[in-house]
Amino acid sequence: MPPAPPSERSKAAFGLLIATVAWGISPIFIRLLADAYEPWTQTLLRYFWASLALTAWCMVYHRAPFLKLLRDPRPILGLALLNGIGQYCWTAGCYGVESTVANLITKLMVIVVIVLSFIVYRDERRVITHPLYLGGTLISMVGLVLTLTSDPATLMPQFDRYTAMLVVTSVSWAAYFVWGKHVVGKGMNPIPMFAVICVISTIAFVPFSIAFEDFSQSWTAPPMDATLAALSGLLGVAASHPAYHYAQKRLGSAFCSSVTIANPLLTFVLALIFLPGEVLLASQVAGGVLLLSGVYAVARAERVAPAA
Repeated sequence: MPPAPPSERSKAAFGLLIATVAWGISPIFIRLLADAYEPWTQTLLRYFWASLALTAWCMVYHRAPFLKLLRDPRPILGLALLNGIGQYCWTAGCYGVESTVANLITKLMVIVVIVLSFIVYRDERRVITHPLYLGGTLISMVGLVLTLTSDPATLMPQFDRYTAMLVVTSVSWAAYFVWGKHVVGKGMNPIPMFAVICVISTIAFVPFSIAFEDFSQSWTAPPMDATLAALSGLLGVAASHPAYHYAQKRLGSAFCSSVTIANPLLTFVLALIFLPGEVLLASQVAGGVLLLSGVYAVARAERVAPAA
C-alpha cells in the first residue's frame, strides 16, 4: 500500500491522539461508575450512548453504507463478537484492579497484535526472530509479574478473575484490531462499520444485564452518574474506535500500538486526581516501567527488523 499523503497522515495522527487519550481516561470512568452500575449494565449504557451518537452521525454522513451493513451485518459479526467479549472483560476487570494496573495489563495487546500480524501478514513474520522482539517479550513478562504483585511481603503476583478478564481483553481486542485493520483496508469506512458493531453489541448486552444484574440501574442511577456513563460512551467508545481504525489504516498497526503505550501514564496521572484511594507499590511502578519498556521494544522490533 503506498504511503498516505500528508493531509491524510495528519488526520490519522489526530485520530490516534483521540483514541490514546480516550482509552487512558476510560478506566477512570469505569471505576467512578462502579458503585452506580454493575459491569454488564455499565457496558450496556456506554454502548447505548455510543450507538445513538454514531447512528445519528451515519444517518447524516454515511447513510447508504450504514443501512446496507445494518441490513446485512455478516461481514462484521466476528468483529462484534470479539469486541463485545473484550469490552465486558475490560469493564468487569477494572472493577477489581486499580485503573492504572488494568491499563498496564492490557498493553500486552501490543505483543498479541504483532503475533497475530505474523499469521495474517506474511511479510511481517521476520519480526518474531528479532532480538528486540524476543527481549521485549521477556521484559514485559517480568514487568507484568511485578505489576500484579500487590503484597510486598511475598513478592508473589496476584492472579485472580479480574486479572484473567484483563488478559482475555488483551487477546480479544488484539484479534479485533488486526481483523478490523484488514476490513478497513479493504475499503470499509470505519465509522459505519463500528456504528453497526455498537448497535449489535448494545442489543446483545441487554439480556445479560437483565439476567445477571439489576437492569433497573439503567434508569435509576443519579443524574451525575448517568451523565458520566453517557460521556464515557461517547468518548471511550464512539469516538475512539473509529478514530483508531482510521489511524491504523494510514499509519500502520505497529506505530499505533506503540503510541497507545502512553495510555497507562495518563491513567496514572488522572487516578491521582480522581481516585486518590488507589495506591501503587514501588514494585508495581517498577513493573509498569518494565512492562511498557518491553512492549515498546516489541513494537519497535516491527519497525526496524530487516525485510525478508
